[in-house]
Amino acid sequence: MEKNKPLGVLPENASAFGLEGPGAAPVLPEAGRLAKALVDPLQAQPQSPYFVNPPALFTGPQGTQKRLAQAKVGAALTLVTGLGVWLEGEAYLVPSDSAGLDQPQTLVSLAGWQGPLVLDLLVPEGAMAFKEFLQAQGPSELLARISETAEEFLGSLLPHKNRFAQLWATGLEGEPLALDQGILTLPSLGGFMTTKGLPVLARGVLGLVDFSAGILDPLGLLGAKISAFGALDRRTLRVKEVLTEIKHWQAYSQKQIEYSVNHNLGPYLKEELGQKACELRKALGLAIGEVEAQGVEIHFTGGRVEYSYLGEDKKTGQLTQTLWLESSWARHPLALPKMLEALGLEWGTLLLGFGGPVEPKRLLAGLAAKGWSVSSELEEQLLAAKGPLRLQVEPDWLELSGLRLTLLLGEPKSQQSLKELLSLL
Repeated sequence: MEKNKPLGVLPENASAFGLEGPGAAPVLPEAGRLAKALVDPLQAQPQSPYFVNPPALFTGPQGTQKRLAQAKVGAALTLVTGLGVWLEGEAYLVPSDSAGLDQPQTLVSLAGWQGPLVLDLLVPEGAMAFKEFLQAQGPSELLARISETAEEFLGSLLPHKNRFAQLWATGLEGEPLALDQGILTLPSLGGFMTTKGLPVLARGVLGLVDFSAGILDPLGLLGAKISAFGALDRRTLRVKEVLTEIKHWQAYSQKQIEYSVNHNLGPYLKEELGQKACELRKALGLAIGEVEAQGVEIHFTGGRVEYSYLGEDKKTGQLTQTLWLESSWARHPLALPKMLEALGLEWGTLLLGFGGPVEPKRLLAGLAAKGWSVSSELEEQLLAAKGPLRLQVEPDWLELSGLRLTLLLGEPKSQQSLKELLSLL
């Protein structure tokens, strides 16, 4: 089925309501905050380059009868979390200014709802009938979780975030299992939630976020075969740490000193490489002999780590740790964070190796169209920048820095950063 054009991000006129309703406060003390939890993943400025437009900023207005009635006949996506009521054969939302749960004239019926709708509701009585009503008469674009008990509704509550809000946020970060051919839709997100043990109703074709196009696509690199990918990290190194006996600095040029440091890096890094090789083997579950540290390199199945020194002056320079992986490693995303931790590596810069030569200059038009500022254009090298991103393209490889790939380990947006990396491959 052909999908509607993805929104990229949710529209500015989308609304989010946390419905606590009359007498619901003891049951749903978190309703307002849960509505905010559905909105929070959309508020932060995405670092990922596949978000072309900034996300809308939501305010979560009070869910009065008037506001809900307006949302019902609108075309924008509406997110609602809180209390639902099954009354006289019809499914209702309970506005905050309702006169009571048994007063249908002050409730808002879900019959005839026109726009896309995301529901996370507690329906204490008639939950099954409520679901059947949504299935038969709910909007064509729908994602709904209906709970019968407060315990079920608030289950796995992190700070003001229940299970539904957790999985919603995970989908918006680009979780591969929540995507349909790279696009997050209500049905694909619903399927993901169900596989995670949270049954929901989901239907429609509306694309919410498009994760299908990586940053390289608009640069004209779709025809380039990616044979390897990797990352590099740098740290300052004093020459004296390696060349401990050096005294007469004036007798040597910077290039001579740089050569001598690289020549002696193996003995200097021997203990460090041995420890990292051991940690890497354990982290990846490889057999003894599948990881080997020798000289200034660590070799393992489908990858290698190498070290090199580049002088800044005669006495100090940068020690670069470079990780190269065969493209097949992209099919094992869960192994990548373990690899990083074992190597003590922060991915400040991404590397891509091409299977065949690329002409850097042919990327100029694509870069300009996407707002990149080109600072150097040589026959075999192109340098460009866009905000925090820095791009260097050579015939055989590409270096891209500024993607905040250090977020891969231990922070809430780690999955988004991982998708940034894998979307390039």
